[in-house]
Amino acid sequence: LSAQLVCWNEILAGEGINVTYGRLKYFAFLKEYAADIYSQLTEGAEKLEMDYYSSIFKTESINFDNVNNLFSNYIQELEKNLETEMKLRYTVAGIHRDDVNFYINGMAARDFASQGQLRSAALALKLSEAEIIRRKNKTCPVVILDDILSELDFVRRGFVINNIEKSQVFITCCNIDDLSSLKNGKTWITEKGTFTEV
Repeated sequence: LSAQLVCWNEILAGEGINVTYGRLKYFAFLKEYAADIYSQLTEGAEKLEMDYYSSIFKTESINFDNVNNLFSNYIQELEKNLETEMKLRYTVAGIHRDDVNFYINGMAARDFASQGQLRSAALALKLSEAEIIRRKNKTCPVVILDDILSELDFVRRGFVINNIEKSQVFITCCNIDDLSSLKNGKTWITEKGTFTEV
């Protein structure tokens, strides 16, 4: 079986390097925009940082100048895990096992962030994706935010409903009071499939 895995490992390594390269290029933009948007959301009170964890290379600082060296390292990592993977019956390293770590004010978000902070980080990511689309495709994306306001404080709600520009934005919410600071735009109430402008 290990002999059969050799050709599969080579394919996994080659494609894995390509995917990692593309991901890290995209990630560089994403983390820059997300940090800026998160800072605006919190009026500079909190700082969002992100890092990409590669299960193969153990870092996001990967030098893609020497692809042959990366390929060898990838194969070695796969071979090193072979015995464990044979027992588990799945691969423990590769692009499907990579992850993104989030930090708010230097602390791991998964361990210490509040629901509001997690919502804010997710929102910053979505708005960053919209910004990347806008810059790359020279188009104004449609942004749909479903019930994003419920766990945000007044300051963050105010930013969301009044400072998202250069996009067509639809925000749904369950509490009309969440829109109390809305300065521009329109509000509708929907009931039994009927939309009524407020």
